[in-house]
Amino acid sequence: MKAASKYFEGYTCSEAILLSLREDGVLSFPDTLVKAATGFGAGVGLSRQMCGCLSGAVMAIGIRYGRSRSSVEESVFLADRVVVLTNRPAKVKATITVDLPRPRDPYDKTFVGYCAEISGLLGTDGHSRPAMARTRRSV
Repeated sequence: MKAASKYFEGYTCSEAILLSLREDGVLSFPDTLVKAATGFGAGVGLSRQMCGCLSGAVMAIGIRYGRSRSSVEESVFLADRVVVLTNRPAKVKATITVDLPRPRDPYDKTFVGYCAEISGLLGTDGHSRPAMARTRRSV
């Protein structure tokens, strides 16, 4: 019902689906993803071929369950729990519960602390692959 009211407020159907899920606390994502959903309203590019509600729902599934090669900062921003794995064979190295209110402030000291802790476990600066994976042996 909330998505319908968003639609009648002037949002496209795909935007309305995403906004209602975010407002209900089902998903957490930045406003840029709502902007990305704009092009899916009334079918892709107003083509009326694929329902914008379906497009929004597919985007929501991707946000929730899709693959990620994200930065540590993005993980802390979006997740309530971050699981750090070892290299192959993957085993759980640590599970970090992110206990921060939403919306999250990336400049908050506690937010930065979580990022530093996870980056330390990964052996990275938060944006790149682990340091060991970047080194090459001289021949």
